[in-house]
Amino acid sequence: MSGVSLTPATASVKVGATTALTVTVSPTDATDKSVSYASSNTAVATVNASGVVTGISAGSATVTVTTHDGSKTASTAVTVTAGEKPFLGHGYILVVKDKPKTIRLDFSTANPFKAEESK
Repeated sequence: MSGVSLTPATASVKVGATTALTVTVSPTDATDKSVSYASSNTAVATVNASGVVTGISAGSATVTVTTHDGSKTASTAVTVTAGEKPFLGHGYILVVKDKPKTIRLDFSTANPFKAEESK
């Protein structure tokens, strides 16, 4: 075995998302192409045996692939960014003295501020 490479050299992934890394062992006719993966910071990113990286929390980690005999390594710098938070909108409750009413707020419509009186 003359070498191992890992692509891409840098990768970005959002928290909860995944991205795949590709390993190339050379020469192409090497008899043992088995490798293992490791993350330098599993609190930020994990990697499975197939090279799929999962973002755990915002930050940076290095994923390293090592050949079975341990003689060759390659790395990818991984940046994990926070995922987008869903918009929940704002809700208001209207209280009319001596005349309680229940108002239903529907944030799933095209008009997120639409309110309807419950019947």
